[in-house]
Amino acid sequence: MRTQRFWVSVFLVSSIVFGGVGFGRAETAEPAKTIDERLAGLEKQIELLKRQKEVEKEVQIKKDLETPVLTAGKDGFNVRSKDTTFQLKFRGQVQTDGRFFAGDSTSAGSNTFLLRRVRPTLEGTVFRDFDFRLMPDFGGGSTSLQDAWVNFKRWKPAQLRVGKFKSPIGIERLQSDPAGQFIETALSTNLVPNRDIGADFNGELFNGALTYDAGVFNGVADAGSADTDAHDDKEFVGRIFSLPFKNTTHDALNGLGLGIGGSVGSAHGSTLPTYRSGGQQTIFGYTPASGTVRALGPRKRIAPQAYYYYGPFFRIA
Repeated sequence: MRTQRFWVSVFLVSSIVFGGVGFGRAETAEPAKTIDERLAGLEKQIELLKRQKEVEKEVQIKKDLETPVLTAGKDGFNVRSKDTTFQLKFRGQVQTDGRFFAGDSTSAGSNTFLLRRVRPTLEGTVFRDFDFRLMPDFGGGSTSLQDAWVNFKRWKPAQLRVGKFKSPIGIERLQSDPAGQFIETALSTNLVPNRDIGADFNGELFNGALTYDAGVFNGVADAGSADTDAHDDKEFVGRIFSLPFKNTTHDALNGLGLGIGGSVGSAHGSTLPTYRSGGQQTIFGYTPASGTVRALGPRKRIAPQAYYYYGPFFRIA
């Protein structure tokens, strides 16, 4: 019995060590891959990595485009999209004044400090082709809407602006208020309208050497600004301005500008102009001793204009 058990044990050990029958089968080794198969696998992995990089780059570009750009500087606060398709600017203007009259005897000419202009301004661009501007004024102890317009600018030579804005006639009126050398404009601006509501076809030609305006407006009195029209007639306004040497090498003449503006329409009603001094005191107005003075008839304006800039020197006429 002991001899039989001994040989059975030897048989079991041999089966385990050498993979004998009844206790499993030895694993067969995989055939080695050829060089071409291994290269093909590596190329596939490289292609997958390249595509992954491309996807990551596309996601990053989309993220960059959707992330707004915030800036702040002397021109105000600006929020815009990366491709400038959408922009929003916020800025403001505050101008204070001190008026002191020698020998004044009326309350209208009292010596006073005042807030001449307090104008927060919201402007921007939507869908790249539309500019807009909204500017109220809280100066002088009253509230008024100065600008509220939209400008379609897809083609620089042919743009369309609608809303309330400066009537394109007088050159000094068209100049931005912060850019002026004085708070008040010259007496000649009493003869042209201020802001009006209408539609204006405008543009730039020859790389900015020629600009033009042609529009139809409600029509306001000289130096006036209104939000409604008191009669059916409308006013036609036009202006053309040239910088004849803008695109030349004549530095001394680059800043020369010549132009003319004007309007044609009819005036009706009791809204008549009031002409004021630099201190905003009435120097002429229609105040009859009895009855009411009314405007009734055609109204025409012609405003020849020019300016010249050379270094720190400038002149506007």
